[in-house]
Amino acid sequence: MKFGRQFGRNRRGSIALWVAVSAPALMMTTGLGLEVGTWAVTKTELTVAADAAASAGAIAYGKTASAQTAAGTAANVAELNGVAGAATRQWASSTQTLTDGSMTAKVGTGITNSSRTAVTVTVSRTLPASFSGFLLDSSSRTITVSSVAEVWSGTATSGSGACVLALDGSATNAVKADNMGVITATGCSVYANSNASTAIYLNSGTIKGDTVGAVGGIAKSNSGSNTFSPWPASPYGSAQANPFAAMATPSPGTYSCHAAPVTSWQSTTRQQTPGVYCGNTTFGGNGVADNFAPGIYYVMNGNLTFNNATIQPATGVSFVLIGSNPGYINYTNYSNTVTQFTAPTTGPTAGIVFWQGCTTTGTAPANTMGGGSTLAISGSFYTPCGALNVANNIRLNAASGATMRVVAKTIYAAGSAQINAAAQAVASAAQVALVQ
Repeated sequence: MKFGRQFGRNRRGSIALWVAVSAPALMMTTGLGLEVGTWAVTKTELTVAADAAASAGAIAYGKTASAQTAAGTAANVAELNGVAGAATRQWASSTQTLTDGSMTAKVGTGITNSSRTAVTVTVSRTLPASFSGFLLDSSSRTITVSSVAEVWSGTATSGSGACVLALDGSATNAVKADNMGVITATGCSVYANSNASTAIYLNSGTIKGDTVGAVGGIAKSNSGSNTFSPWPASPYGSAQANPFAAMATPSPGTYSCHAAPVTSWQSTTRQQTPGVYCGNTTFGGNGVADNFAPGIYYVMNGNLTFNNATIQPATGVSFVLIGSNPGYINYTNYSNTVTQFTAPTTGPTAGIVFWQGCTTTGTAPANTMGGGSTLAISGSFYTPCGALNVANNIRLNAASGATMRVVAKTIYAAGSAQINAAAQAVASAAQVALVQ
């Protein structure tokens, strides 16, 4: 019996000794397994980001033939898919590396074995090597993934992406048609980057596009008057690129405040001239038509109001709200007239008619448009930090044969108001082929 007790004590001591000796190895093996699993997940995430960014960059290049725009678009999409810091950079050239070393975008020929222009995106993420460091002789490991997309020549639709795009990543009802409101996209899509369960919501209204999609959920009320076409399949998809991400908010440089807009009664058409208008600025009123000379109309730290304005066809014009505290855009006209705006084709506001800048905190007040009139726009309505709300029968339409995009933080149409965006077919638009 004494021997048995002694043997039991010896066996327990042996087991304790074995556990003490093997525990570090077990911990090392478990930790190494977890790190290797993290590497695999990270590589998958980076592959998705690189593929999406390269494809978006190739599409952007096919539409614009601009390496800078292609690189900026690729960076924006990369950030939407988890590559930090991309969208906040100003991409002054087609090849730049982010400050955290996480992305490089290159645009040009010679990237692949063919002669086609291609966009290559390389993304990387550095992870701590707490356990594997003993084997790698390093305290970190960098996971790197590259993707290449070629730009094929041919004829395609310039609006193959979204031309009604809500940028907010978490807003409920980021795109909403309510109370007979209408949102349509011809030759392009309606999309919400929000991950909310009701990123797009329809309540007695109409939402139609070549495609309709969102990062999050899409829903409609039980109203029998809803028109939703096409109903998207789940899962809906990844965040869409901001088509203007590579464009820096324009600045007038050195300036003096422009005289207040002419609003008095006149026997002839009032002539309005571009420049910098400081504070709240109002055009229109008094039953006289306004003529806007081509150029950029800056509103510095104030609201831009069109008060029952009758406007002659305005070509080559942009209205830009800037400053540390940009205001809102308000357009109201119940006279059932048609106002035509055409954006500049060159310069810092090329393709944009209305541009609301952001505050230093990345916010901006909501923009409202109402009344029974129609705005026929060749160009874009761009308010990345502010909502666009249309109501009371107003029509915000693409001009005949023109492309018109609405890109805003959130987009809302109600009270029989309509947003009718469109994208026209263009030659040599991008047909993307991922080759790596």
